[in-house]
Amino acid sequence: MAGPLHRGLVRVLATFPELTFTLARRCGAKLRPNHVLLRPEETVFHDPGDVRREFTADAVLVGFERGPLAPEPEPSSPLRAPNDGIAIEVLLQVDRIKRDSMDIYRAGVRSRHRCAAWSMLLSPSPSVRRWMRAQFERRPELCPLIVEPSDVSKIDDVEGAHRDFGEAMISTAMHAREDDAVARARVMFEVIQTLPPEERSCYFKLVMDSQTRSNFNELREHVPRGLEYEISDYEKSLGPYQCGIERGIERGIERGIERGIERGLERSCALLIEELGESLAARGLVLDESERARIDGCRDLRQLSTWLRRSATATSTDEVFTG
Repeated sequence: MAGPLHRGLVRVLATFPELTFTLARRCGAKLRPNHVLLRPEETVFHDPGDVRREFTADAVLVGFERGPLAPEPEPSSPLRAPNDGIAIEVLLQVDRIKRDSMDIYRAGVRSRHRCAAWSMLLSPSPSVRRWMRAQFERRPELCPLIVEPSDVSKIDDVEGAHRDFGEAMISTAMHAREDDAVARARVMFEVIQTLPPEERSCYFKLVMDSQTRSNFNELREHVPRGLEYEISDYEKSLGPYQCGIERGIERGIERGIERGIERGLERSCALLIEELGESLAARGLVLDESERARIDGCRDLRQLSTWLRRSATATSTDEVFTG
């Protein structure tokens, strides 16, 4: 199932079709210059060698001109047949099925719409882009259009991001590993705040999920009011949230033990106590003075680890200490 980063990138390309065609031109596609309509089309294609196999592109856009051919055709004149089509795939990890689907997308668009056709890959991952190119080393003419960071303009100012919002969003993801990534993301925070409330979450998640770990941690301190979103008590009771807490606790225990070996028992206990405090706070559990003193005075790694594990499911502080 696609995650927030994948869904966000697809949404940008589908919402701003002119950007998709602009990126295709920058990748070398010889598109017609005068499209008056860019229309989304069916994304499902069948393998001509086995019609039972279906391949679904993330988006398909087809470009139309108005006819008849004239220097300035009337706006009311009917659309001519489509003349350019692009099948888009957003890929965040190597997927060998996509090696075949790229060919099928291009052939399918050309056959279905009787127009020139291309398949195009957008991936923030350098390893995915390298892998896709390597699949077509012997037949480079069949290689899909592959968007590189150099094909995406860096947009670092609020005015430019307002003007070219779609490309600014793609820029945030494609240039996320560069030194100025945090500054660019903070510009996007400012712009996203001006969007209707129902649109903010998707784009905010795209910005955050495209960051490296260190950048993500830094940006968490600068999230403006209005972009935070609360998790309800019901959502906290569900599997994904609980599993996330448990995984975090396990990582905290591992981190505490590993650092304890390196820095000594005192530091290791302090880390586990900190993780325990955060876990209790996440569940809304408050320690009294004696319980706090008991935890702060404990220097038994196994005991602290036991309390930390219990805190993942405890409904009271008594359950943390008594199991």
